[in-house]
Amino acid sequence: QLRVVDYNRIGDVSQSLHIGVIAQEVEEVLPDLVSDYKYNNEENKKSVKMGDMLPTLVKAIQEQQAMIEELEARVKKLEKNK
Repeated sequence: QLRVVDYNRIGDVSQSLHIGVIAQEVEEVLPDLVSDYKYNNEENKKSVKMGDMLPTLVKAIQEQQAMIEELEARVKKLEKNK
C-alpha cells in the first residue's frame, strides 16, 4: 500500500536524488511511524521514522516468504497428481 518515490530535498544545493515514502501516505497505513515537527514559525511538517519502519518491513517479508513457501508446496503437490 506504500508508494516509493524519488525526490529532491527542498534547499538541497547538491540537487541529489533521494528515495523514500510520503509521510501522509504512510500515516494512513502505519500512523505510529509518522511524527509532526515544527518546520518554522509558520508551518509544521511530517516525517517518517524510517528506523522504526524496518521491523515492520522485516515482518512483512517473513509473512510473504511463508506464503511463497506454502504456494510452492501446493504447486509441487498439484504437479505430482497429474
